[in-house]
Amino acid sequence: MKQKSQYERYGFIDRKHMPRDSYTSETIPYSERNWSVMKNFNDIAHNHCGATAATNITRQLAYTGNPSLMKNNSLNSIFVDLHDLIGNGPVMTITSKLAKYISNRAYTLSHSRILSYSGLQKAISNNRPCTLLLCASPLHWHWVVVVGWRQYDSGEKYLRIVTGWDNSANYYCRFPVFPILTQYWISDKHPR
Repeated sequence: MKQKSQYERYGFIDRKHMPRDSYTSETIPYSERNWSVMKNFNDIAHNHCGATAATNITRQLAYTGNPSLMKNNSLNSIFVDLHDLIGNGPVMTITSKLAKYISNRAYTLSHSRILSYSGLQKAISNNRPCTLLLCASPLHWHWVVVVGWRQYDSGEKYLRIVTGWDNSANYYCRFPVFPILTQYWISDKHPR
């Protein structure tokens, strides 16, 4: 019996395999740029989707008007610092450690929970990337970054995600039954 890929295990759908029916959608600008990918850090980290997602949140916030969040203009430098704070997984929360990193870069990170699809749509409209911790089974958890949404005329709802496994925002997952998303934005920059 063929073992499911990590993408199949979580129900991730490549953009080219999404339904062709009519839909509305929105994506945060800059989501087509380079992303941090877990395999690039396998020599220094293990089960590190949390640190990878935090790196990608930082990257997105840097591209939307906060360039000094990009330490040495390098995703690798950001990942190393965030992994030092977050550690190897599994981890159930990353927000406080991400806020500490952002504070060390002279910014204040604000965040809030999102519990509805309309709340997610509002976050994306405000260019606020989100994190989502998904559970495929009791032993399989994975952090992703949400950068967009797609809603079909039939009512089907999807999230556009950065999986952390590839350098793209070209995957989707169905809107979870019990979503616990966190949106992030920079609320203040502190002079150095």
